[in-house]
Amino acid sequence: MEGESNQKYSHHGGNFGSYFRQKQEKLALQDDNEYSKKSNIFANCKVYINGNTDPPAIILKKLIIENGGEICAFLGRKSSATHIMATHLTNQKIKDFANHRVVLPEWVTESVKLGVLQDWTKFRTIKIESCFNVPSDKVLVVPKQDPAALNMNIIDSPGTKGDKVRIEWILNHRLKINCLNKSFISDYFNQSRLHFMSTRKLQLRRKCRTYQPPLFPTQGSERTLIHVDYDSFFVSASLRSRPDLSDQPVCVSNGSSGSDIASANYKAREYGVSNGMWVGKAKQLCPNLICLPFDFTEYAKCSDILYDTLLALNPLRISAISLDEALVDISNMADEAETVSQEIRRSIKDQAGIDVSIGIGSNILLARLALKKAKPKGQCVLSPEQVGEFNIRDLPGVGRQVQQKLDKLGIEKVSDLKSVPLSKLNSAVGNALSRKLHEYAYGKDTDDIRTLDTPIKTVGIEIGWAIRLISNEEVAQFVFNCCEELFSRLNAVNAYCEMITVKQYRKMSDAPFVAPKHLGHGHCDIASKTKKVNNKLTFEELVEDVMFLIQQLNCPPLEFRGIGLHMQVKEVESEIESREEPARKPFQSRIKFSTTKLPPPVTPTKQVLPSILPKPPPPKKRFTVTQLFQDANDASYTSQASLNARILSELPSQTRRQILLNEDDYLPSLSAPSLPLVTTDFLGKTSLSELRKLLKKWIDSCAAPTSNDARRFFNFIRLSITEDTLWARAAKLVDWIKVLAKDKPEWLYYHSLLYEETQKQLLAKNKATKLF
Repeated sequence: MEGESNQKYSHHGGNFGSYFRQKQEKLALQDDNEYSKKSNIFANCKVYINGNTDPPAIILKKLIIENGGEICAFLGRKSSATHIMATHLTNQKIKDFANHRVVLPEWVTESVKLGVLQDWTKFRTIKIESCFNVPSDKVLVVPKQDPAALNMNIIDSPGTKGDKVRIEWILNHRLKINCLNKSFISDYFNQSRLHFMSTRKLQLRRKCRTYQPPLFPTQGSERTLIHVDYDSFFVSASLRSRPDLSDQPVCVSNGSSGSDIASANYKAREYGVSNGMWVGKAKQLCPNLICLPFDFTEYAKCSDILYDTLLALNPLRISAISLDEALVDISNMADEAETVSQEIRRSIKDQAGIDVSIGIGSNILLARLALKKAKPKGQCVLSPEQVGEFNIRDLPGVGRQVQQKLDKLGIEKVSDLKSVPLSKLNSAVGNALSRKLHEYAYGKDTDDIRTLDTPIKTVGIEIGWAIRLISNEEVAQFVFNCCEELFSRLNAVNAYCEMITVKQYRKMSDAPFVAPKHLGHGHCDIASKTKKVNNKLTFEELVEDVMFLIQQLNCPPLEFRGIGLHMQVKEVESEIESREEPARKPFQSRIKFSTTKLPPPVTPTKQVLPSILPKPPPPKKRFTVTQLFQDANDASYTSQASLNARILSELPSQTRRQILLNEDDYLPSLSAPSLPLVTTDFLGKTSLSELRKLLKKWIDSCAAPTSNDARRFFNFIRLSITEDTLWARAAKLVDWIKVLAKDKPEWLYYHSLLYEETQKQLLAKNKATKLF
């Protein structure tokens, strides 16, 4: 029997997946030989024929193959069939095939008759209501449109009479705007200011991320940041083509009274007009207000001028805040920050014809607040002592709700924060924000400009305008169209899908059916559902997941007002940059800046000096770990050569950080010191508490570790991770460094190196995706 069994399965080795795959290929080859190809109507279509059909399956098969399609002989869970053809289906198959393209035979015959592939949704076998499990008596019947005037008095009344008027109202408005049209979603986003801004910001972030700063910049003792922002960007850019209106009150909007104002010039603001205000209200305040339409082409041109000018400076770092706003680290500039800012403003004014304002400060907070004082058409330098004069609402993270909580504590100005105990702030706004506000009160900000440009974490769409649906079938069709848009965006980024969230806007029960803003969503309850998804998500899987979540939300079609589909992703940044961004070429600019205070640095010689850096003036002294703990017996450590300490101390901090753990890369001829480290102790300390005290004393003693000290502890951590009994201690020590180094950029950078190394070692050790 055993031999007979082996013989029986010898042609596929017992692998039935392989068997069916080979069988499918064999049948497809037979079909190609039997039928001659006449057209490509059904190109890329693979059809599975289910049950009895009219015309019979043999005729449908012939029509499909002769016109460029394929027949799928088997329908498995991972079948590649694009369509299922069926005339009648059992209740169970209706459920099984709910997320497939199930079509009637007429789809084939009509496509062949007309010579072009027809829209399969017009030949559905399964009515979409079946997918939503809606009782037949709850399915709305769409009446024919009544040309008579609508009775708006009963449009908000409950029951079928109100439903009839609501449906008639929707059908009337669909004569102009129909959310079910294939072009609706693309047109919506092409005309959407928010979509343009988010897409443009993504492009600019990638552009800034691929920027390569100077290799050996000369950096001053203090950090200098500038916050650059166009004045009234949208309206200023739109006025480039209408200079005759520059002295008039002008805003940018879609124009209707129910539209909001994207941007208003300062002339309009004198009348009380502000961004976000409805046009109708704005015209009551300013009857002569002129509304200009959006001009995305001009916005893109002005945005390019801004970023090309800033990148031409060769700064240390640039972060894209938005299409008209950027944060730049110019600590390496030889000229004073005010001089650089004046040249930037002049150059952009010459090229774009519109003004920018610039805030200057030693950290992100100061630069941001300085920008508020600089507007319009100006620049401002802000010191930490001047922060107290600002309103509390001017601080980052303080919105309306936080402000209301701070008002109860009597906090109106930033200076008021100093008089409120930290415990009271903790109770009011939470520990994290209270600590941040306490730092802001003294003009401090530990945020790093590098943290502003984070990789893409979500890809999605959100639509809350002109969505008026009548039946569950229309809901499904609209959602399907949204999935197509989302899937195209997923394909545009190199990312792994992790989770999908569906948001649904549902009209509040007491909200009017006709929203105040024309076809806006009005007052809505927003519910959401989330589901984990595959890394490599197919379109069919996306539709299936979204439809499943929509069913869970269970919103009546007439109350459906908006949708948001957001995919949590993990961007593969390195691959994106190598694939889409060419090597950076020097930017050309009309501004000529001096970027160095000294001649170009000479390549460090291979001179050997002790690793102890020169001590700065009292009261702060700079020690190495060896000096601190008098580890004089460790001759093999103290006798090893390192970089030229004098040259290293003259290099800017960014270059020192690169050299810190990679001196062999800079001086290949110097062999790495042979360190007699063991995994059980560091400088004689073994317990976690002893090592924590040791680290605290080390970090408190100096602003940055020396090269040998850093290498010594780095190797200790790396070796400790390999020991089963010591890896947890090493991980806690790395976390402890981050706690101690919160105000020291050099130590924070060192922590990041340690963290990356421990992650790498632990992943290799445990074969896990994430450990801590």
